Order: sequence, then C-alpha cells, then structure tokens
Amino acid sequence: MTDFYSLLEHDGPVAIVVKERLRPVGGADSPVFPPTYAGVDGYCIDQLRDGHNRCVLDSVQLPTTHTPASEIVLGIRAHEFSLAAAPGQAALSGRVELAEISGSETFIHLACDDVRLVAQVPGVHDLPLNQPCTLYIRPASLYGFDKSGRLLFAPES
Repeated sequence: MTDFYSLLEHDGPVAIVVKERLRPVGGADSPVFPPTYAGVDGYCIDQLRDGHNRCVLDSVQLPTTHTPASEIVLGIRAHEFSLAAAPGQAALSGRVELAEISGSETFIHLACDDVRLVAQVPGVHDLPLNQPCTLYIRPASLYGFDKSGRLLFAPES
C-alpha cells in the first residue's frame, strides 16, 4: 500500500502498525540502538519545562553496571565533540550561548535543555549566538559515574 492518506478518512483505522526489523544505526557492533528494549513499556518520552514532549529516537547502550541507568551521571571530554556527523555517533542538539575562537580551535558553549556544555572542536567556526547547533559524540568516549562520583565505566584507551 502506498496511498496512506486514504487511511486518514473518518471511517478509517484507529492505528497503523508498521513492523520492520530494527538494527543499530552504526552497524552490528554499534552501541546505538532504538529504545525498544524487551521488558520496557513504551518509548523514551520526556516532558520538557515548556510542556512540549521529546521522544528519543536513538539511545546509547551503556556498559553493564549495577547502577540503574537513571542514576548514572555521564561525562565526556570537551575534545571528543564534533560538528560533523559520522556513523554510530550520538547527536546533542541545543543552542549556541558562546563560540570562542582560540587559535585553530573553537570552544562552543551549548545549552541543551537544562544542560550546559563546552565543546572543543578543531577549526575556526563563526557560530551565531542563540542559533541551533548539533554536536556529535562517539558513545564509546563516554564516562559514567554514580551519584557519589565513583567511576563506573570509562573509554578504553
């Protein structure tokens, strides 16, 4: 069927279910998967302060720990961010609060909802203030800490 608009009539179906086998975005060995884990009801949907909802389309599969994922504090070094997407990378979207050019690098201060971060990216980039910006990271470069600050996992060297 290719005419999906015909299904939107008043006497049409209540829901349309499309089934397809999902695979990691970056290939079979990638840690990035759609958030449809067995035993978990629904999708990863967060309500933002302004009342809008956000649905996570891809999530990062963290290394196995005894700490619940909701209690893990993630960290990443500033130089691990990139402005260019690559297969298997996770995206962080926000708005530019400041872009500092320092020699042949740019420090990007990004606001992502309630999170503020600083990225150190190679090259000189003229990024307008308060404009949308997406940064990319390799999930394997993440550090994980419990709430007391104890290291749970770190990138392999």
